[in-house]
Amino acid sequence: MKKNLNIFRQLILAFGVLLLVISCTKYENPEAVYEEYEQASKDGMVRKVLFISIDGVVGEEMRKVMPTNVAEMLKNSKYSFRTLSDAQTTDASTWMSMMSGVKYAMHQVGDESYIPKPNPNHPHENTAGYSSILYRISTLAPTLKSYVVARDESITNKLLVSADESFVSKTDEEVKNTTVDFLDKKNPAVTVVQFKDVLLAGQLEGFSAGKTAYADAIKKVDGYVGEIMTAVKNRKNYENEDWLVILTSNHGGLGKSYGGDSFNERNVFAVYYNQNFKSLELNADLMNSLRYKGWFSNKNLTQGKVTINTGEEGTRAVSPDGDVSKMLDIGNNPDGFTIEFKAKFQKTTSHPGADYFDTFSLWYHSILGKKQENDDVSAGWMLRTQGDSQIGVRLSDGTTNGQVLVGNRRNDEWFHFAATVKKIDSKTVRVEGYVNGVLATSENISVNYEKVISNSPFFVGYITPFRYGLLDFQLSDLRLWNKTLSAAEVSKVSCLMDFETSDPLKAHVVGYYRSMESNKEMKNSLGLGPVLMVSGAKPETDLVQNFSPCTVGDDSIVQIQSDDIYTQIFYWLELRTQKEWNLQGQLFLNKYEVEFLKP
Repeated sequence: MKKNLNIFRQLILAFGVLLLVISCTKYENPEAVYEEYEQASKDGMVRKVLFISIDGVVGEEMRKVMPTNVAEMLKNSKYSFRTLSDAQTTDASTWMSMMSGVKYAMHQVGDESYIPKPNPNHPHENTAGYSSILYRISTLAPTLKSYVVARDESITNKLLVSADESFVSKTDEEVKNTTVDFLDKKNPAVTVVQFKDVLLAGQLEGFSAGKTAYADAIKKVDGYVGEIMTAVKNRKNYENEDWLVILTSNHGGLGKSYGGDSFNERNVFAVYYNQNFKSLELNADLMNSLRYKGWFSNKNLTQGKVTINTGEEGTRAVSPDGDVSKMLDIGNNPDGFTIEFKAKFQKTTSHPGADYFDTFSLWYHSILGKKQENDDVSAGWMLRTQGDSQIGVRLSDGTTNGQVLVGNRRNDEWFHFAATVKKIDSKTVRVEGYVNGVLATSENISVNYEKVISNSPFFVGYITPFRYGLLDFQLSDLRLWNKTLSAAEVSKVSCLMDFETSDPLKAHVVGYYRSMESNKEMKNSLGLGPVLMVSGAKPETDLVQNFSPCTVGDDSIVQIQSDDIYTQIFYWLELRTQKEWNLQGQLFLNKYEVEFLKP
């Protein structure tokens, strides 16, 4: 069924969508920045994009089947069979993530209405909307033509309504035939294609290469992909065109279903093909992260004449009180103490309208520690922020206190942090701070080492009573040690993905916290440290690329995710993204420019 969207029809559709969402959704309306398209790029070629989603393909199952045409494409591709789709794996949410460049946690689209879900705690507030990539392209480059061929009508009529022409097809074969015809007769800059038979086969028999219907469906669609690739190469002006072909899936599946956040449901494949690319499989180890959202206990915060709602309860993790947590007291570890973890600090999201909203510059806000209060009196230890570039390592023996400031803190990117504590004499402690395995600070402070003890629980996130607890950050691989690690040992552990069985350092780990269980427990995966209980309205966990300062610069270590698609397409078309779009996807194709940019 052809849907030729002329100007009149686009106006009618746009007006209808506006009426539907205006009561609950506020979309950006940035000033248009027009760019010319269909002019040759720097290397004299006209850039074009073909995006194909084979819905419902589990990445590792595609590897097992390895159909003919996909295998041929890999010879000129950057690819991965361990790509991650969004954690919300419904059809609409994953397509929205691919086409908007942001994850479900931001776009909040969960069904085929493609309308963001309102915040249940604030149902009358406007919900941010995120425009599709085709809308952005049509705004920035109106002469660029886009075409969509899909099985789901909601994709053509709602999500990608900005396409110049679109078709809804009843079968995958019809999708293929229509796409081949488009490529022969039209001059698209961007073509979006959706196949769905693999998804239907997975629901019928199971999302496994061991299931005949599923494997056969993959092979059949692979044949359609081969015909489409032939159509691209048979275009009259192919010699003057430079095509980026993206072949992927919206989500995987587990058993006969999908919609959850298991690895099988999130595991898809991604092939980024260009005739000049050298073959390279992109892989990265994964780590679990938990987002600690800051919070202030007062229901409303008054700042000047403005009263600001504090929103939903933030996220923190806490150990039990008493003896079960005493091994996390610095003073109870005579051979010293070390704290190290991987973190990513984000701009504050609590209390919109406050003077510290949307900033990295927070003073004295808690990160983690074992102390009754964020003050100068109570005994114990804690780490806290010091402006936008430092972390303060604060120790108190109940009478005196001291703090060592560690600089070179990273913001909006993952980094490794370590602090070591060593007793020098009865009144002196040496603290050293490391960033990405490199010594940043080494100072002595005057406190009694043995008295840096607190009956309060160990905590991560905001501290109670609520003073300076608004930091918003992700944390992973938190380890606490019953010894002062040397500089060489800190450098070593900053690069560790995991411990070898024979590693002697393992014996000195008293707490190793990697992931939150379904019951909101963070179990100690190594050592005798206590279980941490996570609290908060919406604890957010995610699988992300495991950070190691020792692998920075290795071009094969890339964790591709579905929200990366948007960024690669804009890059390939030489269009500029804008900061206010808040795109989450990374750009990685630029690492390989030497392969496809002609001098």
